[in-house]
Amino acid sequence: MKTAHNAPSLPDCRRPFQNDDFRGFLTWGSDLTARIGGRFYHACHEDEAKTTLDEGFLGLRSMYYITHPFYGRCDAPCVWCGLNYFHKGNLFGPVLLSFPLKRLAGR
Repeated sequence: MKTAHNAPSLPDCRRPFQNDDFRGFLTWGSDLTARIGGRFYHACHEDEAKTTLDEGFLGLRSMYYITHPFYGRCDAPCVWCGLNYFHKGNLFGPVLLSFPLKRLAGR
């Protein structure tokens, strides 16, 4: 099968992952928040914390990647958050931002 640009079109199972492939795979719901409870956390340094507070949101500042054995590496912007409170020590900066999990509802 060919596309309008005369390039081969691969079925979804054979083409590289794209960011849109991950959107909608899991929609966070209130039932998931209730099961996990509480909050999620982002550790950072003072300059990033100030930027986050000034802008009113936690911006994408890192990169993640996945490597497919056939198609290779795909990089995309991200922000690292976790469900742990860093109770054994925070190695990612002296500031720990905390967000209610319910803010993820519908995302």
